[in-house]
Amino acid sequence: MAETRVYKRRRPERTDYYRIIESRFEELERMWPECFEQKYGYLRKEVVRAIYAFLDCGIPESGVARVLCDGCGRDYFVAFSCRMRVACPSCSTKRSILFGEKICGLVRPISHLHVTFTIPKILRAWFRRNRKLGMMKDGVFHELRGVSLPVIAGLFRARLLKVLLEEGVISQQIVETKTSQAGLSRPEPVDHIPDVDAYVQDPIYPD
Repeated sequence: MAETRVYKRRRPERTDYYRIIESRFEELERMWPECFEQKYGYLRKEVVRAIYAFLDCGIPESGVARVLCDGCGRDYFVAFSCRMRVACPSCSTKRSILFGEKICGLVRPISHLHVTFTIPKILRAWFRRNRKLGMMKDGVFHELRGVSLPVIAGLFRARLLKVLLEEGVISQQIVETKTSQAGLSRPEPVDHIPDVDAYVQDPIYPD
């Protein structure tokens, strides 16, 4: 006789993580502008939305779906999930697994590099508020044969400063001033401004 499995609801509301967020997050919201905004930037609405969605995740009172098993004919109720990353441990883990499986289907088993882009510390607070840099808008990996690291760094600098100039965060005068402070004899094109760079680790080879 086949083993009968019974659906058991996970109970996030019983975890310490859930209880801390449920009891303290509203207080954190109230305190944030005065205590943390100057150092970390304003509390983004995406973060607030993710936190409150997590508090509803897996809670039957927040909504359920009725599921029917074709095999045994039994039905049961499953609480809705928030599908939020980072804030929700359960949904974030599931998203990571699904994303990994998707990448395995997209990326060919070829050698590749991990490139890290850097920006000046003074600009990081602005980019916490504005996610417009978008180096890979389509979310697809691109094959770049024979492209050197200086070229990649130059493309990144050009894109970064183009966004900053268009958004009015910096002026062309500041760009030229920064160039002169770096010891360059004349103003360089925006894709040669220092303090914005790319670093690459050792190549990653497929098994």
